[in-house]
Amino acid sequence: VFTKTLSLLPKFKKGKDLLRSHPILYTKNQQTMGFFNKLKNAASKAIKEDLLKSMGIDDADDGGMTRDEFEANKPDELRKDIRMISGCADRQTSADVSNVSSFQLPDPAGRAGGACTSTLLKVLYADERVPEEDLSFTQVLEQMRRHLKEGGYSQIPQLTSMNPIDVEAKFDLVPETATGVRRAVMIGINYVGDEPGELSGCWNDVLNMKKYIVDVHGFEEDNIVVLMDDGDNTEPTRENIIEAYRTVVAHSEEGDAIFLHYSGEGESDFYAILPYFERNYR
Repeated sequence: VFTKTLSLLPKFKKGKDLLRSHPILYTKNQQTMGFFNKLKNAASKAIKEDLLKSMGIDDADDGGMTRDEFEANKPDELRKDIRMISGCADRQTSADVSNVSSFQLPDPAGRAGGACTSTLLKVLYADERVPEEDLSFTQVLEQMRRHLKEGGYSQIPQLTSMNPIDVEAKFDLVPETATGVRRAVMIGINYVGDEPGELSGCWNDVLNMKKYIVDVHGFEEDNIVVLMDDGDNTEPTRENIIEAYRTVVAHSEEGDAIFLHYSGEGESDFYAILPYFERNYR
């Protein structure tokens, strides 16, 4: 059932986008969209229940589980230091900036860019120019939120961590404990030819962020995989993205650092768990 559901998801999304471009049809099909939401919620619940079962928790309702109980029971795969900065809520889409000059990036790859990526780079480059004053995780998020709000963008960047962290500690894109190889998978999707959803800044986001991690953090070209729908790089298909993630994990060892970057349309939490679903259920 889940395998069949996964094969239909791209069609569901395309149909949903078409309906949004026709307000009358979209209004008449609210019940249909409600069905898709129920399907998404049912799939998410089933995966959650299976995860809890694998952790030795019999009751699928984990409402009474404390953080200490979760930390004591979670599998080793969830004990890695994984941190994520996300720029959009589920209901939002990636916001394009027609001209990134206001973000004062060094030698930007192009005029257009994503608001969240450009803002993060603005904050990080400014932090590099004042090395005696290290920003904390909280300060990075606060500065990003302030710049986005001042620019009229609705994103509210969030920080997610697989393990508890001190948010007042120094922010490092590459932790000091990561002394091994630095690897990256960078994805930029402009959805070329997909009207009305085509974007213009996602490729530039990848190139601008790539320049930053190479120049500032010493990532090497041979250890950076780029997927973009520009006709030159590997196509960012579902299969290619999953394969790139699998490969970078397989090649990494204890002490290595992995940086994952994605610029494209925002999606719902169900699409966000697809890599986990692929790894564990197929």
